[in-house]
Amino acid sequence: MWTGAATMSNISYEQLDAPKRKINSHKDLAIWWNYPVNDYCDGKILMGKLENLKSDVTNISGFFSNPMNQAQASKQALFCIADYSWNIKSFDCEKSFSASFKDIAPEVSKELEIFASNSCYVKEDGGDSGIFLFDESWYLKEDINNLKNAIKQDENTNPFIDIVLEEFKTIKLATDKVKLDCKNKQLLNELNPFLDALGLLACAGQYAILAFKELKNNNIIEVEKNNQLALNNLDNMQKCEVDVLKEGEAKKFVAEVGTLVLRPFIEELINVNNIKSGIESEPLQLNYNMKNIALKSLGVTVTTSSGKDEEEQVENLIKGKISGGKWCSTEYRPYVTIDLKEIKNLKQYRIVNCGHKEAGENPMWNTKKAQILASKDGKDFIVVDEFENKKDIVNRIFFEQVEARYVRLQILEPAQISINGGGHTRIYSFELFEESYPYQSDKILTSNIEILNNKKISIKNIKKGDIIKVYKNLNDTEALIITDEAKEDLESIIIENEKLNINRIFLERISRNYLPSIRTSKYLNIT
Repeated sequence: MWTGAATMSNISYEQLDAPKRKINSHKDLAIWWNYPVNDYCDGKILMGKLENLKSDVTNISGFFSNPMNQAQASKQALFCIADYSWNIKSFDCEKSFSASFKDIAPEVSKELEIFASNSCYVKEDGGDSGIFLFDESWYLKEDINNLKNAIKQDENTNPFIDIVLEEFKTIKLATDKVKLDCKNKQLLNELNPFLDALGLLACAGQYAILAFKELKNNNIIEVEKNNQLALNNLDNMQKCEVDVLKEGEAKKFVAEVGTLVLRPFIEELINVNNIKSGIESEPLQLNYNMKNIALKSLGVTVTTSSGKDEEEQVENLIKGKISGGKWCSTEYRPYVTIDLKEIKNLKQYRIVNCGHKEAGENPMWNTKKAQILASKDGKDFIVVDEFENKKDIVNRIFFEQVEARYVRLQILEPAQISINGGGHTRIYSFELFEESYPYQSDKILTSNIEILNNKKISIKNIKKGDIIKVYKNLNDTEALIITDEAKEDLESIIIENEKLNINRIFLERISRNYLPSIRTSKYLNIT
C-alpha cells in the first residue's frame, strides 16, 4: 500500500509509478488514501469534490479510504471514491459530488450539497503531488468577488449586493431544512454542530450586508446595530462544538465552516462598514524590513530535544526562508535552542507556523502554546515570554528587553497530541531581532465594552501593560480619559468619569512597546 507523496496526497499515474521505479518492482500498488479522515482537523467535516483524483491512473491494484470520525457523513466521500474506482477514466467529480447526496439523503440532497459546498475546505502539504486542496464555496466566489471589487473601487454595488444577500438566505434555509427533514438521524446528529455553525455564519453575512445598505443611507446607528448582530453570530459559532473521542478522552472542538470564502468576506465587510461610517479608524499600513539575526548564514546554530527525519531537521528554522522546509517533532513537549554565539540585546521574536501562505499547510497544525526562555551561559534559563496561539505567525515584542546568547523555544502544547502520548509540532521559522518592529495593539472589541450608565463603562480583556484611552471623536488627539498601565491581566476594568456623559465614545488600547490600536467606538444611547 502507498499513501502517495505525503500523508495527504493527490492521486495520479506518476504518484503510483514513482515508488515502483524506486524499488525496481513491476507490481502495481494499492492506495491507502487519507481522505476523508479528519482526526488531524477535528473541527472539520470533509464532504468535498474529489478534484484531486486524476483520470490517468491505470496502475492501481486497490483503493482504500480512511474515513472520518463521523461514520454516516463519511459515506458521501466513500460514494465518490467508489464511483471513481469503478470507472476511473470516465469519472466526473462534479456529477459524482451531486449524486452522492442523492444517495445518502435524497429528501435533503440539494440542501446537503449547499451545506457541504460551504464547509469542506482543507489544505495540506501534498509533497511532490502538489498542494492537497479541497475547494470551498466555489459557486459563490464570482458574486462575492464582484461585490468586493465594487466596494473597493467605490462603484455601484446594486447589481451584486442583493445577489449575495439572497445566497446567504439560501444557505440559512438549507441548514434549517436539513435539520428539519433529514431522515437519517445518525447523520443529522453528526452534522448538527456544523449545520448550526453554518447557519450562524449565514445570519452574520445577512446582517453585515444590511449594515452596508444602512451605510449607503448614512444611518450610522443602524450600521452599528447590524454590525454588532453580525459579530454576535460570529461569536456564537464558537459554541458549536464537535464531540470527539480522542486518545481515549472525550474532547470538544469548535466546528469550522466557511473558512475559505464566507467568513473572510463577512469579517472584511464588517470592517468596511465600521471604517466608512466613522465608527472605527483604518489600520496602519506597516511594511517593515525586519532584520532577523537568527540565521545560519551569520554563524548561528540551533539544537533540539528531538527531530523527525532528515528532511525536517531543526536547521530549517534558521535558513531564513519559509519555503526552505520545517522542523517537526513527535515529542509531546520538545524544544529548540538557538545559539547566537555572543550575548545580544533582544527586543522581538517571530515564529512562522504551518498556516502561513508560503508554508502551504493547514492552520490546524499551528503550535498552540509555548514559552520563550533565555540564557547567557546555556545552563541557567529564565522564562521571558509565554503565549497561547491560534495564528499563523507569532510576532511578539518582549515586555522587557532580553540580554541573552541562548534563546529557547519550549513547546507547552503542540498542535496535536498522539495516542501514545507524543505530540505533533511543525514550525517553519524561529526569528530573533535586536530592533523592535511594533505593530498595532489589539483593538478593543465592541463586545468587550459594556455600558453601565451614562458615566460608567466596563472594558473586558485587559492585558498586562495595557493603557486605555477614551476620546470624544475619531480623530481627536487629546484624550478625555487615560487609564493607568495595567499591572497584570484583568478580566475587566471600570471607567467612571463625568466626561462620559456624551452620545458616543471612541476607545484606543496601547500595549507596552506596541503602537496604538485601531480606534473603535460605542454608541452610549444617551437621551
